[in-house]
Amino acid sequence: IVMGGSVGAPSNIIMIERLLRTSSVDIIASGYGELTILEILEALLNKMPLPSVNGIYYLEQGNLCSNPTQKSVNPSTIPHPDFENLVNEEPMDLWLGFPIQGSRGCINSCTFCNALNNQNFQQRFADHIYSEILNDLYKYNAKQIAFTDSSINGDPNTLKALCLKLIKANLSINFFGNLAIMPSV
Repeated sequence: IVMGGSVGAPSNIIMIERLLRTSSVDIIASGYGELTILEILEALLNKMPLPSVNGIYYLEQGNLCSNPTQKSVNPSTIPHPDFENLVNEEPMDLWLGFPIQGSRGCINSCTFCNALNNQNFQQRFADHIYSEILNDLYKYNAKQIAFTDSSINGDPNTLKALCLKLIKANLSINFFGNLAIMPSV
C-alpha cells in the first residue's frame, strides 16, 4: 500500500514512522507524486530495490529509510484530471467542487503549516487554468471549482488574468480556495 499527500511532508516524520510500523502502509510518498508513483511502479514491476525510488519513506529491516526528494514537475505540464468515471449524467460538483491546482509550493513559510513550501513556488499559466475550468464546465457540467493551492493569489497577476478571462467569458461558475492576505492585493 502506498500513501501520499500531506502525510508525507517531512514535518510529519513521527506520523510517517508510526504509519509504516503499525499499519498496512508499505511506502509513503513525500512531496509531489507524479514521478514518484511511476518510479514506485517501475521498481515493483522490475523487482528493483526501493532505494532507487526518489521521494519515499519505507522500512528496510526495521529501519526507517528516507530517499532523496523527488524533482518537481512544472504544474503547467500536468494534464487535466479525467473525472469521467466519477461523474454520472446528473450535474455533480465532485464533493464541494472540481479540484484544480493553479500553483505549487507556497510564497510563505508559516511555522504552523506543513505545505510544501520548501520547494519553489510554481504558478501555472492563467490560460492553462482557464482551459481546465472550461473543460470541467463543459465536459462535466461543473458549477464550482475548488482551488487546491496553498494560496490562489500567490501570483496576483495570474489570478487577475484568470478572473478577467472568466468575467469576459461570462461563465456561470463559482470558485473558492485559500488566499493570502497581502498588501499588494
